[in-house]
Amino acid sequence: MVQTIEDEETGLYEKAKAGPYSLADKIYVGLAVGMVILQLVSTYHMFQGTVGQQNIHLMLSLVIVFLYKFRKARRFRWLFPVFIILSLIPTVYVQLFQSDLEFTTGMGRADTFDMAMGIILVVMPLVGCLFAFGKPLVITAILFLGYVFLGQYLPPSIGHGGFTLERIILRLSISLNSGVYGLFLQASLSYVYLFIVFGAVLQITGATEFFMTLARLVGKRVRGGAAQTAVVGSGLLGMICGSPMANVAITGAYTIPAMKASGFSPHLAGAVEAAASTGGQIMPPVMGAAAFLMAAILGIPYSRIMLIAFIPAFLYYFSCFSYIFFAAGRWRIT
Repeated sequence: MVQTIEDEETGLYEKAKAGPYSLADKIYVGLAVGMVILQLVSTYHMFQGTVGQQNIHLMLSLVIVFLYKFRKARRFRWLFPVFIILSLIPTVYVQLFQSDLEFTTGMGRADTFDMAMGIILVVMPLVGCLFAFGKPLVITAILFLGYVFLGQYLPPSIGHGGFTLERIILRLSISLNSGVYGLFLQASLSYVYLFIVFGAVLQITGATEFFMTLARLVGKRVRGGAAQTAVVGSGLLGMICGSPMANVAITGAYTIPAMKASGFSPHLAGAVEAAASTGGQIMPPVMGAAAFLMAAILGIPYSRIMLIAFIPAFLYYFSCFSYIFFAAGRWRIT
């Protein structure tokens, strides 16, 4: 997330030097800002029902992802307008005919057009996920979809009796109460998006540099100070960024060279940074996506998840801190 922000800032700076923004740039920025405003306002005032809110959230997310890739693409740019249109058609359809869909699909029926919309609603989030997060997550989702379609051919102990295509599409999308419109989209709408915006604002306003300065002050006073700086810095940054990769990208650029210069071997310096950054996923208040899903699935307030997570997060970083303290003494690293 943070790396994306940094890349985007660099791109906007270069664009500003080169000349005026293109139409795609203006639409992209306008939609992104509009989505932030809409999400913030909707926390105080619900303009429509849960499904309608989820649908708008999904629509804007897909369009913004495809617009972002369209602006960066050098080949096959024509594909991204197609993806945008394919994302808009089913989401607009759901927005206009939500009540009719809930009535007909509630009885387990769907006509050919509904089925086509449902299939697009399953495919386009996968395509958006591919461009936003890469292949591993998409491959995992496809494997699970494969089980739904082919599970009847597996041994009875791990298989199932089989489902019709109509039932699968109904459950995955067009019934509007599970699958695409299930708990995960609700968690994104209610928690994930808002906390990502919160973390991004803190990073852009200089909170990252403040945390690294504080970590360096702590590191100067204990054994293995360079590595302790990595632990403290990654822990503090984990409070506003639940992504280990972003955490490594920000803190590692400073801490890994510092650890190597102080006597840590390259592989140990990388391991310390990776371990410290991984703990950011359980560091309140902004944690990894799993924490938001826990709140949605268990039906408990996210504030309680944060409170409960504080103890394991503290123990995790205390163990990292202790290991470095004793390891530095063993290898006589100051």
